[in-house]
Amino acid sequence: MSLHRGRFVAVLALSLVVTFSGYGKVGITGVTSIQLTAPNTNCLQNGATGNVQFGQEGVCWTGPNATTPVTVQLPANCPFKNCTFPTSSGSMCSGPTKAGIPSGGASWTYTSITIGGSSCAVGNDGLIMK
Repeated sequence: MSLHRGRFVAVLALSLVVTFSGYGKVGITGVTSIQLTAPNTNCLQNGATGNVQFGQEGVCWTGPNATTPVTVQLPANCPFKNCTFPTSSGSMCSGPTKAGIPSGGASWTYTSITIGGSSCAVGNDGLIMK
C-alpha cells in the first residue's frame, strides 16, 4: 500500500509541476502602459528614467492623473504611424507599430515630453522593442 501511495504522490507532484509551470508568466503581447511624471523637472516613465520595453501592439501614455494633458514627441523614424502624441485628457495611445519595424532591441529616445504644459528633461528616456 505504501508503494502505491508513493507512486500516487510522485504522479500528483509531477502533474502539479507541469500544470503550473507556466502560471504567472507574462507574454510579450498587449499594449504597454507608461505613466509620465516630472518631479524636479526630470521626466520619468513609470517612476524611472531610461527606456521602457514595448511590443508591436504599441504604447499608451498617461499623465500623473486623468486630467493632466501630456505631449510626447519621438524622432521622425519612430516605429508608429505618427511620432507626435498630444492629448488634453491625460491619456493617449500610439497604435500598433508600422510594418517592417525590427523587434528585439531597436530603440527610440524621446525628442520632448510636456506634462501639464511644462517641458521636462528627457535625458535618455525612450522606448525599446521587446
